[in-house]
Amino acid sequence: MKYEDGFPKTMVHPAYMPAMVVDTYGTDRSANYVGRPDRFPPVTVMTPEHEEDMRARGYLNPGESPARQASAAEYPKMLAHPQHVDGTPPRTDGRIVGGVLDPASGQMIGGHLETFTVPAMPEKYPHVTVENAEQEAGWAEKGYLPNGRWDEIALDRAQHAPEVAYEPDAWPRMIYGPERDAKGELVAHLVHDPDALTEAEKRQLEREYPKMIGDRVVKSAAEEYVLRSAAANGDEVLLGGAGSGAPQAPTKEAAPGPSAELSLMQDMLGEMRGMLGEMREIQNERVALGYSPLIPPSGEKKRKGMSAERREEMSRRMTERWARKRAEREAQTDA
Repeated sequence: MKYEDGFPKTMVHPAYMPAMVVDTYGTDRSANYVGRPDRFPPVTVMTPEHEEDMRARGYLNPGESPARQASAAEYPKMLAHPQHVDGTPPRTDGRIVGGVLDPASGQMIGGHLETFTVPAMPEKYPHVTVENAEQEAGWAEKGYLPNGRWDEIALDRAQHAPEVAYEPDAWPRMIYGPERDAKGELVAHLVHDPDALTEAEKRQLEREYPKMIGDRVVKSAAEEYVLRSAAANGDEVLLGGAGSGAPQAPTKEAAPGPSAELSLMQDMLGEMRGMLGEMREIQNERVALGYSPLIPPSGEKKRKGMSAERREEMSRRMTERWARKRAEREAQTDA
């Protein structure tokens, strides 16, 4: 199934509250669990019409602020007294009557349990609700005050996020090199002050590779292309060989249709697989004729990889080939 751009997506409600289960009897095994279900749970919309329907019910995109009100109403509002005391309901209590305390055991001997009722206590200076400024002035003479000063600008600022563009800080950042470890790999280190960079670090900073793609490090345009193609096609074999080999989460539904650029990447990945198959056939022929294999068996020690100059040359050729393919595809599309 093909979806429109931007769909499906999740929408949230400002009044969302997760479900809650409450144990009314502590940790007793015979407890009676009560609670409440989700209130305004997040929903997934599939089409613009579905999104419009959910917006009418108060749902918003994650991070989106509610629409601003034309004006906020100060009344009705509640006033409280400084000497307010909550009321208490009546309760039943118990006591031992006619018993004697045993000093040795600390328990009552004899007597009986007698219950009595503790009377309720009325509320003192209860809260009041006023409908206009005149009522508020009348209750203010009796000592009642609002909980804070009315400020419509502060209320609007508290209900809406500031409308400013987020600009991430350029520093600190990770720089690879120019030092190398025992395996010949560039060493990554964190730099906080750009003015403290050495000339070698400044030259290394101008280089695009190596760089991070997700949680993995790519060292050339060819490695970046293979990793992005494998991620787009869900190729777990290439993903496992390109990085940490973490398992990929299974997709729950069909992915949207591939774009023109993604189709080009898929075609190039297919060509690379075909070239790999041809190389394997050539190697089998060489082994049959008595020559040593181009790729050593897994049990033997592998030779050191290609030099940095060779990798850069292959990266440049792959980039040029990719650019030509893309130009041809765009020309066919325009035609």
